[in-house]
Amino acid sequence: MSDIADRFVVILDANVLYPFRVRDTLLRFAEAGLFRAHWSPTIMVGWTRNLLAKRPDMEPSIRSQITAMERAFPESCVSGAESLIIVLAGASLNLQSHYHRSEHWIIVEGTAKVTLNGDIAALTENQSIYIPVGAQHRIEDPGHIPMVSKCGPVLISARITSSVTMTAMQGHDYGRGV
Repeated sequence: MSDIADRFVVILDANVLYPFRVRDTLLRFAEAGLFRAHWSPTIMVGWTRNLLAKRPDMEPSIRSQITAMERAFPESCVSGAESLIIVLAGASLNLQSHYHRSEHWIIVEGTAKVTLNGDIAALTENQSIYIPVGAQHRIEDPGHIPMVSKCGPVLISARITSSVTMTAMQGHDYGRGV
């Protein structure tokens, strides 16, 4: 794999893994080092279940393809990927606070600038921060490459956006309205 792939992580969702030609093309690009392909067990179940519902006769072929994908890209299946947050270089997520849960953010790739109750902390890969219930917080990517963070409630893995009704959002760059 090329060194340039260290700069780009692409989440391959079920909608691009389902069609053979798209899946094959994207996996060839990943194999050539144009990006690092990631997917979750849920994504894998999604595209295989839908394809098997339409073409049950293809089960042996699909199982063989999954085995080949796992062998060619052993680091690509990421547990908990449903909780991954990718922040583009120079962008930020909403300033928010959660009234019914705390969170624990772990920086998986890149550099993060985290604002927590007005204090700013710089975090790099494998560093983490605890966000208490009610704390105002925001995550930004001050770097030149996308930052990937695993984020979820402590003890319970969930998406930040799954609790929008329990979240007060004060401003963001990603256009997600409340």
